[in-house]
Amino acid sequence: MTLNTSEPEPDLAIVRLPWSQYRQRHPNPSEVYCLIEISDSSIAIDSGYKLKIYASAGIPEYWIVNLRKQQVSVYRQPESDHYRSVETYQDGELMPLAFPTLRVSVSLLLAQEI
Repeated sequence: MTLNTSEPEPDLAIVRLPWSQYRQRHPNPSEVYCLIEISDSSIAIDSGYKLKIYASAGIPEYWIVNLRKQQVSVYRQPESDHYRSVETYQDGELMPLAFPTLRVSVSLLLAQEI
């Protein structure tokens, strides 16, 4: 399973600029910094099928915002069809690998009404 044969369409993709290069095509895995899924009823797909596809493609960072459990799982270090590093947060701040000075509030990500 790779992104070459599948396009799972994440809820949010943080990709390299300029945006104009994606007008006629989707970003390649090497152009993706982080993918984010907002999960309510789709947690099984997001943490199973999609996770395997993203890891296989070498996506360096993948976040699953689990609204039912009120937690964010951060997957890093893709290897084969899984990630070697998995951390789960219920509060605090996340720092994306590609943007280490950026702070993302876990409580804001988990808020169902923004």
